[in-house]
Amino acid sequence: MDSNEVLSTNIKIYMVKTKKNITDLSKDTGIARSTLTPLIKGQSKMVKFETLDKITKALNVTVDQLFDFKYL
Repeated sequence: MDSNEVLSTNIKIYMVKTKKNITDLSKDTGIARSTLTPLIKGQSKMVKFETLDKITKALNVTVDQLFDFKYL
């Protein structure tokens, strides 16, 4: 499993835990749905640090938690 899959899976898990859907995450982060969708589907080839920072703040997690393999 590569880092894109880990990131994608963990974002989905934390979205469920915080009861957020992609629209909520988009509104909370200011990141367009068109940017978030491939990221959440594991189709994104690159993620900006700024994007990760916004997602971690919206989901109240750390970057380490988003790349943690414990749920896999």
